[in-house]
Amino acid sequence: MLELIALHYYHAAYLPSFAGEPEVNVLATALPLQYAASFIMILIPALFLKKDLLIFSPHRWDQLCAAASREFVVCLMVPSLIPAARAATPELVHLPKAALIMASGYLTPERLRTARETYGDVTLMNCYGASETGIVSIDRDPGKGFHVGQPIFGKPVWLEDVNEDGVGRIATSGVDCREFYWLQDETLKRQDGSVAATDFGHFDESGNLYLDGRLDGGEKLHGITVYPRQIERHILDLQGVADVAVRIRVVNGIDHLAVRVVGRVTEDQLREHCSSLPEVDRPTLVECLPEGFEHYSSHGKL
Repeated sequence: MLELIALHYYHAAYLPSFAGEPEVNVLATALPLQYAASFIMILIPALFLKKDLLIFSPHRWDQLCAAASREFVVCLMVPSLIPAARAATPELVHLPKAALIMASGYLTPERLRTARETYGDVTLMNCYGASETGIVSIDRDPGKGFHVGQPIFGKPVWLEDVNEDGVGRIATSGVDCREFYWLQDETLKRQDGSVAATDFGHFDESGNLYLDGRLDGGEKLHGITVYPRQIERHILDLQGVADVAVRIRVVNGIDHLAVRVVGRVTEDQLREHCSSLPEVDRPTLVECLPEGFEHYSSHGKL
């Protein structure tokens, strides 16, 4: 199935990145190749379609700039690498032949501003896809809302066990869906070939997909269901927030709604911003951090 995955991603996801759909000859990433998205989205298409493969360190963005000065390039990255790109590129560089496709997180206005100040004319996209499902959706115009875009062409996406709020478990099918977990006795694909993700979500009237939390995220708080990603979207509206993560955390036997924020905000500003939320959705543990790579996992997750 790997060649079909390569063809699907190239034609449905990468070629539409540029006006006129020119040939994309370079696939690039600064992420580890053991990262599932790097393997499926970059390495496999490069090998099967005989594209140039550029693997660079997060501090060597000059290599991406050099490639994009000659050829059209699609680069997989995560939003937390944007500050690294800014630090490695002291002067504005125009990259009309480069498309940066973000995985693992929302692309916030703060990060969009930094990216535009670093690489003028670059194409910016946000994508969603769990390692179980492959690419599910792409937002080709990020910054217009805190969603993860619409399903890519040829990728059916639906919701299962939808509740009264329109929130359900995200499900999909396709050749890029994982069949099982390595070294685990757990089959993921069902008899009809579909796979259910580990995330809850809902659609808006325009068909954009929003993420509302994880199945294993402990959404029950004091007996009431909360949706951490809905709270994250609310916090992302606060000016100066670059990234946010909301979790249920147990401290001394008591459940707390904990929030970690990266950016230019204070705890008082955050609590004031969250005062409009229902009481159960207001964080009780708050941590505000400046931009820094040490806050992230090797997969770019806060």
